[in-house]
Amino acid sequence: MNQTTQSFKYTSVLMQGRPVHNGDYFSLKHPQMRPGQRAKLFLPFAALKGFDNEILSKEVPYTRRPDPDPDELRELNSRITQLWRLTSVGKEARRNHVTAEITVFVPCGDPHNEAYLSKGQCIPYTGIVRRTDPVMRRILLDQTEISFDDIIRIRILSAGKEKTAE
Repeated sequence: MNQTTQSFKYTSVLMQGRPVHNGDYFSLKHPQMRPGQRAKLFLPFAALKGFDNEILSKEVPYTRRPDPDPDELRELNSRITQLWRLTSVGKEARRNHVTAEITVFVPCGDPHNEAYLSKGQCIPYTGIVRRTDPVMRRILLDQTEISFDDIIRIRILSAGKEKTAE
């Protein structure tokens, strides 16, 4: 025994070692765990549910909405008109099979973030344009409805037999 063990309050208990239970009531009620099961007891756990996600959401890089110049707005309107011509009727949309990449500005929706509704992210969506509705000012890209007001850029990737502009 070293000096630390002698001054330890529970030295006698420590020196007894691990208790042995062979077939008694305790061993039947509490069988010994396999090492893998026992290790799970000591894994770290999230004391606050959702806290890790909240921390990660603070690391998302948000930017101000880009201000398009008049030439960019004209180009964007031209692309929307082109999409409308190619998808104005459902039959035409299916025949033309227009594939586009639409970059959308999505504002920060986290009320606990300093960027809430003032900044956001430019997110590109790629898919088949199902419908362009100039009255409701929306484009249906696969199953996603996109408002004209949120669109930053449109790239038409393919349009069936039609020649596309880049």
